[in-house]
Amino acid sequence: LVLGKIREKTLSTVSFFENIQKQMLGVYLANKDLDAAAELLADSFQRPVKIMDVDLRERGSSGRRSRPGKAGPTEKGDLIEIRTDSQLYGYLKLGLSEDVPDGGSYLTFVDRYINPILTLWFNKEWVIQVTRQNVKDDFVWKLAKGEMDPHQNTASQAELLGFDLNRSYCCLVGHISHLSFENKQSEAKWINDHINQIKEEALKAGKNLRQAVMLTFQQDVLIIFLEIKPDRARDSVNSYLDRLDERLKNVFPPLRIFWGIAEISTGPNNFPRQYTQAKLSQELGSRSKSPKNRYAYEDTVIFTILACLAENPQIKAYADNAVKPLLDYGPNGMELLETLKAYIQSPSTSEAA
Repeated sequence: LVLGKIREKTLSTVSFFENIQKQMLGVYLANKDLDAAAELLADSFQRPVKIMDVDLRERGSSGRRSRPGKAGPTEKGDLIEIRTDSQLYGYLKLGLSEDVPDGGSYLTFVDRYINPILTLWFNKEWVIQVTRQNVKDDFVWKLAKGEMDPHQNTASQAELLGFDLNRSYCCLVGHISHLSFENKQSEAKWINDHINQIKEEALKAGKNLRQAVMLTFQQDVLIIFLEIKPDRARDSVNSYLDRLDERLKNVFPPLRIFWGIAEISTGPNNFPRQYTQAKLSQELGSRSKSPKNRYAYEDTVIFTILACLAENPQIKAYADNAVKPLLDYGPNGMELLETLKAYIQSPSTSEAA
């Protein structure tokens, strides 16, 4: 008799949640927002409902039609993760109710029948964000390689993507490693599966510090053009990397990124040259036995040699003798000089040619 009542109650609960699940799916297919989903759940459970993202920002709430805010930490109720096996999307907050006891078996059924439907909303936004980010990635990669279409206005393209190329930037190149993997193939797969989350943390770190960030992940490295403040350029870079390392440590504790940092300059941006410097710094630094996870271009032997040569009077004399014939060539000499400058600064001799 007791088992029969338990079975009857379980079947009734399953039927109750299956009905809500069908209604939720109808709300989603009708292209309604998460406020509508929260309203449906609140009516079904007779409890106030809030749907939040991973940063606890409200995305949907029962009885609310105002601008989304951040959920108050003092509100009581059940906080349930909205997630799949590999991805945390946000949280479902079920407030307290006199009719439905706090906690209990309801939470298990909510997790089984309701949360999979809620992930559809978050997945839809995720796909849109990833598509938009892929377009930005392609632009930043072309910028780094110096392959922008000369027939198109690069500044206008950047503006359409939300970038401002008139700001001063420093290039950072990071090689990602996961300390839990000994197998390189398994590590590479994990990184590819989680790179969008890593990029999201990099963007949030810049937003927190009010620094513009342009980034892309190409050829197994994370490439970032970070806005620097002219009055504290070096501190701008270190503060950003400190913040990003902290964020990634909280999300992915075994993750480690070795950074190469380009020469910091507040003059006009030369994105290909900055990328070449940062990539060289990353490659040289990762081979060193330094415990630091950052290696600046100013720390490289190449920079030291070039800096010394630049101050050598004999080298200056040789350079003057080499360039003087071009300057004496009349108006065409300046054009030839610009051609030589482009050739020297290009990361690829074939491109320069």
